[in-house]
Amino acid sequence: MKKILLSCILLSTTFSFSQKDEEVVFMKNLVEKPKELSILSLELPIWHLTGSPVNTSLYDLKASLTYAGSGKINGGASFNWKIGDRIMPDTYERIDYVNHSYVISKFNSARAQSLDVWATYFIKESLEPTTQTIRLKRVGNTIYVTNVDTKEYKRTGVTLGYNQGFTWYNVNNLDLSVASIATPDVTETVNMNSMSTTRVFKEIKAGVTITKAVNFKVDVDGYGEKKGSHITMNTFSAIFAVQNDFEDLLVGQINTESNEVEFSEYLFSDDNKRLPIGFEWRHKSLTKGWFSYEYGVGYYPGLLKKINLGVHFGASVNIDFLRKKGL
Repeated sequence: MKKILLSCILLSTTFSFSQKDEEVVFMKNLVEKPKELSILSLELPIWHLTGSPVNTSLYDLKASLTYAGSGKINGGASFNWKIGDRIMPDTYERIDYVNHSYVISKFNSARAQSLDVWATYFIKESLEPTTQTIRLKRVGNTIYVTNVDTKEYKRTGVTLGYNQGFTWYNVNNLDLSVASIATPDVTETVNMNSMSTTRVFKEIKAGVTITKAVNFKVDVDGYGEKKGSHITMNTFSAIFAVQNDFEDLLVGQINTESNEVEFSEYLFSDDNKRLPIGFEWRHKSLTKGWFSYEYGVGYYPGLLKKINLGVHFGASVNIDFLRKKGL
């Protein structure tokens, strides 16, 4: 029987402070099996978003299937449909009656979509001490929590992935080399306040993944049995674009007499230098409960002149097909 400190946190919806008291309680370790924890999770979106100077989406309809656990190989796949994209940077595209010159993609593409698959082969493992916080109960605005000393199963592996799709790609105020359909060998430069195209990509990812699994059950005196089971994954990947294409353009010039925009078709010139490489860091947390979350940041392939930075965050409903195999 171990003696532990119970923390009592007083939450207030009226005042911007918290009050913390402590008392001594006792607990007994019942089960501690981090090596045996496995999760096969179907993640259905609650809310995902992406922020980028290229294409910001306030709602991504992202679904994933992930296996994380004791197997030598872990892996997963996800499909992301950015139904809330093209919010930023701002353009004239969403205006019905435009009286400004602007550039758009020749093909009015659908909302951005991508398919991502990955697999990790683990090459190193260890058991390490860790401290986890568990919730005991809530009474009114007071939540009772305590810390539990346990073991985490840490593994390091090599990750390979493949990603393909297309995305709206903003290039406002960027010098773009284009060529008229009539004279494809002659290039000229366009630069307007409102410009976009569509990027079509296929990418290979290679990197390192570190997973940490915690799986325990304790008996806390006065509060009964409590447990904690979750796996976190941190992946750092280099990205190599095997396809990094941009659709041809429609350049719209305002007709000052009719006050209407007249479009001409132009080729997207190969003189526009591409950035074929990038990098990405992702964090994902899976539990034996009903929710999972993820977030990350990266600098992605695209045009060399453009800032291809991106961040994302998402929360999902977690359906674990191995739920019955938990503690």
